[in-house]
Amino acid sequence: MAFAVSHFGAIVLRGSAGPNWAIAGIAMYVAATLLFLSALEAARREERQLEDRFGEAYRTYTLGTGMLLPPLSRLFAGRTH
Repeated sequence: MAFAVSHFGAIVLRGSAGPNWAIAGIAMYVAATLLFLSALEAARREERQLEDRFGEAYRTYTLGTGMLLPPLSRLFAGRTH
């Protein structure tokens, strides 16, 4: 998100190949941001539904799992140096 904002700022300050390209680029940034925010809301909604359906069992499950990757403690568990 920070990269997109800084890149957008550079485009605005530096200019582009023409106004049509600038408008197309801005439209794509807006669409990508809306898609990203929509995906975040869908994951939150899904988690609320799972918590409503499974209650404490789901909350216990989430404590031992990561959202995108396993917790680092599980990645390195059992390794000896």
